[in-house]
Formats: sequence, C-alpha cells, structure tokens
Amino acid sequence: MPRTNKGSVFADKSRPGKWRAVLAYKGEKIWSPRFDGEQAAYDWIAEQKSQINNGTFIEPSEVTVGAWLVGWLNVYVKPKVRIRTYERYLVTLNHLEPLFLHKLQALDPHTVQKFYISGELSQSATLKAHKLLKSALKQAHNNQLIHRNPLTAIAAPAAPKTEIAIMPIEDINALLAFCKKHTRYSKHYPLFFLLANTGARIGEILALEWKNVNLEEQTITIAQALEYSVTLGTRITQPKTKAGNRVIPISSTVTSILAGLPRPCNFVFSTNRLTPFAANNIAKVWRAMFVDYNEQNPDKQIAYHHIHTLRHTHATLLIGQKNVSLADLSAYLGHAKISHTLDLYGHAIKKQTKMIADTVNNLYQDAD
Repeated sequence: MPRTNKGSVFADKSRPGKWRAVLAYKGEKIWSPRFDGEQAAYDWIAEQKSQINNGTFIEPSEVTVGAWLVGWLNVYVKPKVRIRTYERYLVTLNHLEPLFLHKLQALDPHTVQKFYISGELSQSATLKAHKLLKSALKQAHNNQLIHRNPLTAIAAPAAPKTEIAIMPIEDINALLAFCKKHTRYSKHYPLFFLLANTGARIGEILALEWKNVNLEEQTITIAQALEYSVTLGTRITQPKTKAGNRVIPISSTVTSILAGLPRPCNFVFSTNRLTPFAANNIAKVWRAMFVDYNEQNPDKQIAYHHIHTLRHTHATLLIGQKNVSLADLSAYLGHAKISHTLDLYGHAIKKQTKMIADTVNNLYQDAD
C-alpha cells in the first residue's frame, strides 16, 4: 500500500479489480468507495483534500435516510405546521420506507428514480413523496450533511390530471328537498342548506357559533374550525389559513332558516350533548341520505358525491357570475393564494373564457 502526501491507495483483495483509498482526518480514517481503477482512487483523495483545504469537506456519516427524515420532520417541520398537516406528512414519510436504510450521503438520483417508477405508489403519492424528500434533503445540504441534493437531478413526477367533481344543481336541490321532508334527516337540513349556499368548509360550519351569526346584516363570520387529528382528537382551532378568517354574506332564505333554529348552546349546530357534530358523522349521514333517496326514487337516481363537493359546486357556480373576479372568489372561499383557486377551478375558468370569446364574436360582425 503506497503512502504519499495524497493518502493511501490499495487494491481491494476482497474485490478483484477494485481499488480503494483511505485518508486520515482529525485522527480518524476516511474510507473511499470502491473504484474500477487506481487513478480514480487517487482522484478521490485529491478531491477530499481539496474540500478540506477550502472548507467544504463533509465528514462521513452513518446516518440513514430514514433517520434523517424522522429527525427533519420533528425538528424542522412539526413546530411550523398544524397537527393535522404533520400527521399527513407522517403518512407520506411511511411511503418512503424502501429508502430508509440507504446511507444519507450515498443516496443517488438513480436509486430514487428507480423507486419512483417501481409502481409501489400511486401517481399522487409519488409526487407528495418527492416533494417531502426534496425538502428534507435540501435541509440536509444546508446543514452540510451532504455535498448536494440528489433530487435536483430528478424531474418532479407528473401530477395526476384530475378535475374536481361538482354536483349537478338539480341533484342538490332534489336531495335537499328529500332531506327537509325525511323524518331521519330533516334535523340536518339547515346544516346541509348552509353548506350548499355558502361554499364554506364543513369544519368551519360545524364550529360556527351564534356570536358569529349576524341576522340583521345577513352574514356569518368564519373565525374558527372543527379539526380532527389522530393525536389530539376533535378540537376547535383557527381556520386553515389566515385568509380563512372571513365574513360570508348569506341569502335571505338562509337567514330565515337560521333565525328559526333553537339556541340550546353557543354552537349553531350541536348534538344532544350540546357539542359540535363530528365531521365524519355528518359525512356518514350525507352518504346514507343518498342511499335512502335512491331506494325511494328508482327512476331518478343521484350519483353519490362527497359532502365537500358542495363547496366545489358552489365555487364553480360563482365563476359563472359576471361580477365575481378570481381575487374575490379566492377571498370568499378563504384560500391563502389566488393560485390555489386557479389550480382548483381552472377548468371552469377556461369554460368562461370560451363564453367570452363567443360573446365577442356576437358583438362584431365580419364585413361583407
């Protein structure tokens, strides 16, 4: 094994044809990976010594991808996000389990790309995993744990092309009429009617208190939301974003319905125990109502839509109104960014753009 001022290079007896190098640093030995040629081993030593001299050297570490991801999530992410968001991150983190045992410093773009195309995850889950992993490795690079972020060499997986579902307005009206007259569901009619007429999130309406209902001004103020997390259970929190704090105008019909409701407690909609309804229980009632409606109306079947579809349908209907701008709609829905509104309802906006073109076409006639 020749020793020079460049370090030590030797043929690896356990792997014929392979070469390795070793370099002393702060009393510790730093071992190189295996190389196909002797010169490559010398080049490795030269690179390490250059990094040591210019202050960019990163000491070898046995930290695995899994250990770093868990640490990053708890130290850099958890303190800044809502508990529900943190729990969703944990789900995405578990999707990356096939990469957990890889050494953080040895993770390369090829390994990650092979995982992406393995088919283990759906298209949507793959994209979420990519975003999480890229952020975590960016922090590792900032912390000087790795020389570079390998994910900068990988294109983000394609986002799934899905349009949000909306419910035909005639189906909503038929279902609400059924709800109002049904013995089991009628008590929930005001809740469902308010959701359909405001486009508010289910958690925002379930947390609505009478102090935030102004019947004279015909408005409701969204100041809190009902949130469920595995860790903390159901609790009242601030709205999803700062923009979520907003005032929503209500129609005279909604005002009349709210005015006729009893007020046994602070919450507009409450259980017999005077607590807010759980969102998952209301979702079950909503689903059961579809089943009962279709059983009683075999010739007028209504396709099931999740209760959140009421919000999407309401927003889409507003896009068709002349005096509703994208900025107004975004604020009305409580979105933090207009870009989010555009991403969600871009398909409906495109349809309105076509209508504008048709209108202009009718205004100007081609000269003979």
